[in-house]
Amino acid sequence: MKLIFDLTASSPLAVFTQAENRALFRAVLRQHFAETDESDCDAIGALLGCLPVALRLALNWCAFPPQLTVAELRAKLERETPLPAMAQNKGLDPELRILEAVFDLNAPTLEPATRQALALLAHCAPGP
Repeated sequence: MKLIFDLTASSPLAVFTQAENRALFRAVLRQHFAETDESDCDAIGALLGCLPVALRLALNWCAFPPQLTVAELRAKLERETPLPAMAQNKGLDPELRILEAVFDLNAPTLEPATRQALALLAHCAPGP
């Protein structure tokens, strides 16, 4: 695992290698991993900057209902999450924009009270 280090940030973000990315998919998907095209795993890893937190959050779409396949998750991320464009906005580091995009993608699956609590907590966060 390599680290992305930004001197302006309070701590570096860990980034998976390709092998670690695939190992996470294998651990989450278990018996369904055999049915998975590793190129989809690699593409999702690339879309999400190989950030462990972003990958784990995205993989929840495969682990819990409605249980998307990895190919469906890849299509969902490519279709619904403009990650490359978002990474260039708001003056935030690309890694933080990726995390924000994954949280935004998962927000509709949360209970309304949880969404509201997170929205209120966001106002307490430092930064733009």
